[in-house]
Amino acid sequence: MPKFSGIIAAMITPFDSAGEVYFRGVKNEINYLSEEGVKNIFACGSYGAFPVMTFEQRVQLCEVIVKAAQAAKMTTIIQVGSTSTKHAVQLAQHAESVGADAVSAVVPFYYSSTIYREDVLLKYFEEIIKSVSSPVHCYNNPNTTGFNVSPIFLGRLIDAGLTGIKDGGSDMGR
Repeated sequence: MPKFSGIIAAMITPFDSAGEVYFRGVKNEINYLSEEGVKNIFACGSYGAFPVMTFEQRVQLCEVIVKAAQAAKMTTIIQVGSTSTKHAVQLAQHAESVGADAVSAVVPFYYSSTIYREDVLLKYFEEIIKSVSSPVHCYNNPNTTGFNVSPIFLGRLIDAGLTGIKDGGSDMGR
């Protein structure tokens, strides 16, 4: 399992005026981060604009990011969370197949604060964890998902095989 240490930069995803991912800009961003000494990137998260991309755009972006990061000798964590467990699993498997070092997932965000109970969210992560041999992280982002991973729930996720967490909450004491 790769060890991530130092800065893990959250990448933005640039788009062109037609709303397509600007892949040259993605490569430029990775080169810039590498030149500045960053060795790890977190891609396709909130700053990466994953909710506004199609499934196909996310797949293609993952391929470009992983290839460019490997050339720069950087490790990658690709965020694969989705409102669909099936899509999250497919994105995780794809990320692993192209060489991502780890995957991360937000909870299925649309219903996470109103309908889904923790057992449903646990099942979602268990399906992702089962689908890959790569490390799987949780991306806790309560401001955008409406769900805040509690320490008890995090323990359940760890018991299921979770290996890391990116906490996008604003409670530093937590």
